[in-house]
Amino acid sequence: MAATIDSSNAVQATKRKHLGIPEAVFVEDVDSFLKQPGNETADSALRKLDEQYQKYKYMELNLSQKKLR
Repeated sequence: MAATIDSSNAVQATKRKHLGIPEAVFVEDVDSFLKQPGNETADSALRKLDEQYQKYKYMELNLSQKKLR
């Protein structure tokens, strides 16, 4: 049983961060997403999402540069 728990924890850790990259979250229900703390207005929510998107693009650029070397 402990092996199952350990392996599931490893899978969750891998799912959360692979090479330090956090898992992207898909927003299915916009209304519930906007009700979450920190998303008081649509502008603040879009700003957070845009910031996260820019981080992913930066990571993508770095990984593609590493592959070229």
